Amino acid sequence: MSTAFNGPLRMRYGGVRDLVLAMTVVLGDGRVLHLGRPVMKNVAGYDLQKLFIGSYGTLGVITDVTFKLSPNPRRVQTLSVPVPTLFKGLAWGQALLHTSLVASSVMLLRGGSRWRGEHGDVLVYTAEGQPEDVETEMKLVAGHLRDLGAPEPTSLPDSGNVLWAEWLGRSAAPEDLVIRVGVAPGAVSEWVQQAAPLLSESELLVDLGNG
Repeated sequence: MSTAFNGPLRMRYGGVRDLVLAMTVVLGDGRVLHLGRPVMKNVAGYDLQKLFIGSYGTLGVITDVTFKLSPNPRRVQTLSVPVPTLFKGLAWGQALLHTSLVASSVMLLRGGSRWRGEHGDVLVYTAEGQPEDVETEMKLVAGHLRDLGAPEPTSLPDSGNVLWAEWLGRSAAPEDLVIRVGVAPGAVSEWVQQAAPLLSESELLVDLGNG
């Protein structure tokens, strides 16, 4: 919570800051603050609880949080497409973002044998929500990929969010260096291209929907 660490689902349901309704915070001098209310509209001014999200505990210790909840989606479907090059995968992913309506993750993955493509990189697209919406979107995505010259996509049993968590949860060797970089979604492709020489031998996860 204090790190504001968001996953791919942010593009479908909003980030941590959008989902917090109320919280309790203990300040450095021992004072206890109760911020917000467990209702959708609870303040006419600044939502003070947002100040503590992403503060890494420098302003106070978050001890209790009330979240806005959403019902589980009635259908979740994931398509996986192997990409010949990293740059081609970025281009395909950016193109799919322009037509996404119920997408919950659009990611480019390198590393992890369970989803690895022939060339090591794979584009993952997950949509979730009402069955009719998901089915329509997946048909549009498959057709768009064919127009782009991509291989025929395959279905995966897990959502992109599950793959994201699995990728992050893999144990790294003590000598490995793990770096997380946050950039604006529109600047992701440019950043990856600039960093390409450093990424050639690295495992990689690019969250195209959230940066």
